[in-house]
Amino acid sequence: MAGYIMTHSDVDSLTYCVKTGTYSTNLSAPKGNWMTHHEGTFADYLSMKPGDSIYFFIKRKIYGIGKLIEINSECRFLNYVGADRPVDYSKKNYGELEPLLDEGTANNRCLCVFEPAPLFFLNGVDMDDALNSNPDRFRMLRAMWKVSFIKVDDDENQALMDIILKRNEENLLRNENAYPYSDTLHNQIREKYRTVQADSG
Repeated sequence: MAGYIMTHSDVDSLTYCVKTGTYSTNLSAPKGNWMTHHEGTFADYLSMKPGDSIYFFIKRKIYGIGKLIEINSECRFLNYVGADRPVDYSKKNYGELEPLLDEGTANNRCLCVFEPAPLFFLNGVDMDDALNSNPDRFRMLRAMWKVSFIKVDDDENQALMDIILKRNEENLLRNENAYPYSDTLHNQIREKYRTVQADSG
């Protein structure tokens, strides 16, 4: 399966994402048109499939491992109706948009859902260590610079999974030193999404 490496500015945002099993890119709307990077982000979300891996990148360290899962037959969603339109909703109350996510802003337009697979380890792997562990396999990871996230192919995904598991063998055996996770928000998304589908049908 493919893998997605998402960037974060700090550990607090990573902790929230893993605890809720959700990730959302912050996309501000241009004046009437999507630009190339907006279109690329939507395209990347559309390419996501259940079973794909997910990792997080913070200050040259990579944390993982998670797996995209299905909720109502989808692993990625628009956060609210109209989120894919290049409209500035910032002046509208976020709650009035009836978003799937409890927290965020109108710029949280897309989201994906995941669960630890097997754990999201507290111990991050240094990017240079990852690259040096299997230099022939890592290609996209070398381009991890000023992007919200990148997609890696099956080989690179497996190489990244291997180094993270190797560095966390003891944590895996003891089932410890991992970020907490709850499916509470997943259940809320499931119910909200059903309501949206019923209203639009």
